[in-house]
Amino acid sequence: CVCVCVCLCLCLWYFQPDFYEYAALHKFLSTLQTAFFAGDRDRSGRLDAREIHVALGTAGLVVSLPVVQQLMLKYDKGGYGITFQEFLLVCAVIAQGRSLFQWRDPQKTGRITITLDQLLELVAQMS
Repeated sequence: CVCVCVCLCLCLWYFQPDFYEYAALHKFLSTLQTAFFAGDRDRSGRLDAREIHVALGTAGLVVSLPVVQQLMLKYDKGGYGITFQEFLLVCAVIAQGRSLFQWRDPQKTGRITITLDQLLELVAQMS
């Protein structure tokens, strides 16, 4: 797909990964592309909230439907569903949020306790 090739080219230019990083990036983007098409039930090239939920699950990024709906409000600017490029942004936000959460959950309990300042710090790191 053209989108995956463009993403790979931009990443190669910006990050200059070695062969193994390139291979991992290619596999990751291919997985997301497969997940996007698996979620696109009506073959419109855009995903609604339920389709995003399915696609994220296929990609291994399991989040609740209410979270998907909130992300949809942020990334679906036109109100017609999100494109593959927007789906990549949603996946990046979820992956970054998961990473920041896991950093604060070293025992892997699935729960963290944070202050308002810590929450705001996490939000700032994700912006």
